[in-house]
Amino acid sequence: MRKRSSSLPSPYRESRAPNGFTLVEVLVAVSLTVLLISSLTALFQAQLKSARKENTRSDALQNAWVALGWLERDLRAARSVTLAAGGTRVYLEVPEVRRPAESYLEPHWEVVTYSLGGGQLQRSIHGSHNPVAEGIADFRCSFEENGQVVVVRLAATASDRPVELATKVWLRNKKG
Repeated sequence: MRKRSSSLPSPYRESRAPNGFTLVEVLVAVSLTVLLISSLTALFQAQLKSARKENTRSDALQNAWVALGWLERDLRAARSVTLAAGGTRVYLEVPEVRRPAESYLEPHWEVVTYSLGGGQLQRSIHGSHNPVAEGIADFRCSFEENGQVVVVRLAATASDRPVELATKVWLRNKKG
C-alpha cells in the first residue's frame, strides 16, 4: 500500500519543529528574572544604606576635626587657660586679632570661652556665641605635665556609634 500524502491544513498536521516557547518555559524564565532582579535590588539597597552610614560617620568626623582645629589654634596662642565644669567649659586668654598695622609684639588679650550646648561646640567672645561644630556629643579638657599640656577629647555623634578624637596641646604662651 501506498502512503497518501496529506493535504490537510497545517494545524492538523503533526509537526516536530518548535514554533515558540511552551508555557512552562516562559514561567521558568520569568521566575528566574524576578529572582535575579529582587536579589540585585536587595544588594543595591544594602550598599545604599552602607553608603549613607559612612557619609554620616564622615560628616561627624569632619565636624570633630574642625572643632579640634579651632581649639588647638586658640590653646597654642593662649597665655592663660582655665578649666571649669569638670573640663567641659574652657576659658582662654588669647591675643586679640587686630589690623596688620598694629604691633603683634605687644598684643591685647581677650577672653574666649569654649563650651558644649545643644550638640554644638560654641566659641564665645565678647558675648557673641559662635558654633564651631555641630553634632558634638561630648567635650572634655584636662591638664597634664604640670599644667603645660591640655588634653582635649571630643566625641561627635554618628549613625551607630560616636566618633572620638583626642589630642594633646602644648601651651606655648602660658604665663607663670
